[in-house]
Amino acid sequence: MLECRPSEEVGITLTNLGEKEIEFNEKDVMWKIVREDDPTKVMHIETANWQLKLKGGDSYTWVWKIPSNEEGVYRVYRAVRKGEQPLVPLFRKLRIRKLRALSQ
Repeated sequence: MLECRPSEEVGITLTNLGEKEIEFNEKDVMWKIVREDDPTKVMHIETANWQLKLKGGDSYTWVWKIPSNEEGVYRVYRAVRKGEQPLVPLFRKLRIRKLRALSQ
């Protein structure tokens, strides 16, 4: 589990592990971040915003700034290709926690 704090940045990388080029259109959802204890609560959705082509072995990384008002455990779901289930979770989870002041 990756632990981070509000306002930090996290890189999310998509890599084409196959040999054939894959292509995403500008409105394709690339990844979603969803609260683990309530999958209906979507924290963030990222779209390609342009036509993205990845040849075999190519990668693209998005840098996402964590909102300052969110805490909890979140799942990252990867881009969905035609014919797949609507949400495909990645192994890694995000735990967002505010830094607490030490009590004296």
